[in-house]
Amino acid sequence: MARANVEQHPATGNTLIVMVGLGMAFLLFIAFLNVIKSGSLLSEANLLYAALVFYAGAGALYLGFGVTGTDSYIKFASLMTWAGLLANTGAVAHRWYEAGHPPFASIYEMLLSFVWTLAALTLIAEKRYGVKVIGTVTMPVAIVGVILMQLLPSEVRPLVPALQSTWLHVHVTLAMLAYAACALSFALAMMFLIQDKMKTEVFLAATSAFTVGIYAAVLTRFEKWGGLSVVAWDAENKAEVFVSRGVRLFVTIPDLGWLMLLVFAAVLAPLVLYILSRVKKNEGLLAVADRAVVIRDGKTVAELDGARMSEASIMDAIAYGSGEESVLAEAVDAKEGQP
Repeated sequence: MARANVEQHPATGNTLIVMVGLGMAFLLFIAFLNVIKSGSLLSEANLLYAALVFYAGAGALYLGFGVTGTDSYIKFASLMTWAGLLANTGAVAHRWYEAGHPPFASIYEMLLSFVWTLAALTLIAEKRYGVKVIGTVTMPVAIVGVILMQLLPSEVRPLVPALQSTWLHVHVTLAMLAYAACALSFALAMMFLIQDKMKTEVFLAATSAFTVGIYAAVLTRFEKWGGLSVVAWDAENKAEVFVSRGVRLFVTIPDLGWLMLLVFAAVLAPLVLYILSRVKKNEGLLAVADRAVVIRDGKTVAELDGARMSEASIMDAIAYGSGEESVLAEAVDAKEGQP
């Protein structure tokens, strides 16, 4: 019986590896068909897509190793991370060639460099220091970074005169290394917390405290009658709307403030229950805190993303808000009336 159990582990590991490999092959084949139609193989978008597929496959196997401890997952996860890094390197080189300068001039380019640095440091930490489980955290971060790049303006822009300096390359290179090292240290800290068997309620309370701080900052934009003042966003150009140089246009979305207030109360509940359990020494409150429902901001983001307001509806939203936004609306109208 013991021998039979031992023989089942390789089969389970091979099953996950095969499933991940087939999924990646399917996604790459679909992309290859599109490449045949377009005739552009080594474009930046194709290279980033390939990097995303490889990083996703590596992340799945790293997570599999973290759950099951199967060593074969690490071998293939490392190979996929190397493949993703090569594709990412190609995207960085393509961008550098097209722009004529290192990819440091925009948020898009900085994310591109950050993801590359994060993947490289992950492989270094794994090979040199033997931290095999580090990819469990770093690969999902790399995946999110590549996805975020698809939401940002990607056109090549020349450097402004103030940034045309060799020191820019030194500064941004060190900054990207620092960001990636910070993400890597975060992943290591998470691994040590798990290894030290940190109590769930302590981690939940800490997460609640940080999240409360985030939503408290958001609620500083709370307006009268439950509205929330946000920066106007041009979905077509993927950029903020400015009334004049350095002055952003703010719009008030009705009733969104009440929703954010509800989210704030929900993320505050676990922290309050944890503090009460310690003060009253009632372990039963910890069980309630573990089951507390934390409403994430996904719904809020979806509602904001779905609010594709026309110019007229934006003006209505501004008129709904405070006098400051009405002044901005008049400034926009005055600007449009100029020849």
